[in-house]
Amino acid sequence: MEGLEACDDANTQDGDGCSAACEHEHVTPACVKIVEAPELRQGGMLATDDGLILVGGDKRLSSSIPYTHHGWIGAFDTEGKELWTLDLGEGYFGGSIIETGDGFRAVVHAPLLMFDIDDAILSFDAAGTVSGSVSLTGAEGFPRAILETEAGLLLGGAGGVDEDLWLGRLSTSGELATVMTEDYAGLYDIFIDLERSDDAIGALALVGTVDESDGDVIVPSTEATLLVEYDQHGAELRRTLLSESDEVSLVGSDLAVTDDGTWIIAGMRYSPTFALPGTWGWAAAVRDGEVLWMHEAPDSTPLAEGFEFAAYDAVAVTEQVQLLGGAALGFDDHDVVRLGVGIDAADGSVLWQDTGEVIGGALDRYVSASTTADGTTWLLGTTSHTNWVEQWLCSTQR
Repeated sequence: MEGLEACDDANTQDGDGCSAACEHEHVTPACVKIVEAPELRQGGMLATDDGLILVGGDKRLSSSIPYTHHGWIGAFDTEGKELWTLDLGEGYFGGSIIETGDGFRAVVHAPLLMFDIDDAILSFDAAGTVSGSVSLTGAEGFPRAILETEAGLLLGGAGGVDEDLWLGRLSTSGELATVMTEDYAGLYDIFIDLERSDDAIGALALVGTVDESDGDVIVPSTEATLLVEYDQHGAELRRTLLSESDEVSLVGSDLAVTDDGTWIIAGMRYSPTFALPGTWGWAAAVRDGEVLWMHEAPDSTPLAEGFEFAAYDAVAVTEQVQLLGGAALGFDDHDVVRLGVGIDAADGSVLWQDTGEVIGGALDRYVSASTTADGTTWLLGTTSHTNWVEQWLCSTQR
């Protein structure tokens, strides 16, 4: 399939990525299965300009033998062929993956119940050869996201007894330091993503705002999404809180940035107290601390007939914003299909919507996205059946 064209070729026919009216025509991504396992959790994902697709997480190796969940990082080519796999060991998890000047780095999360083992930063090259591993022993928090800076590796996550916002730094000489910790409102807080624009670093966080538990009934706290912007030296520039009410959570899942420095946040909107039925897809655009627009599905864009709820897990930015996740037929977790929505970054208007086919009794959705310099967006999708999970690599360039 061809990707979206620049609409400069005097098109007269539809079907090649640019309509006869010289408007962008959405092309449904083609997918190839890359993994099948009894159980699977998605971690990091990165597509490189050299045609390497890196995927991490954990997967259960045997359906009949318990405690066989192994962390892994794998490499695939653009056709979905597996090139190599790193087995991180039982109970480990392959998290955020980034490209550095001399290869790649990834967060390796230690088994949850092994308190004498800490998370680590793994270094490896394009052939899968591991060149080093730095333990995060002594860190005041654990990293959910990482970003390379001139001063070293920036770590974003949560720390402290009460799980507060935490930013750390692993210097180029291997020294650990805390950049900031903050208890936003006395509830659970965490940085979930780090991205860089031309002149700033964006740190996306979830912060607890209201605790609705009354002692007898315990419900999740209401959450808001916080975007904190830093300069390249780590000094805070501004912060933007995206919230709605004491009974409705706005939960960001992924962060991307446009060429003009507009931050795009994708996630979901729901009520922990059930004041709002189900979950809705939610996205927002922020520039210089100002919220330019918000998008909600099904409010801003009606879903395809029969679908009531939606949530976005990933966002990709090329010539337009792509919101990616799943849409559901009803309240349960079955009959969820892949959902892609194209958005105009300038005003939030909906350009297209692509809803996948229903796979009876399965949860099928996009979970991650990564964009390369040529404008290609690579997607990871998962199809969760009753007893097994399939993982798919998708792109309009296949």
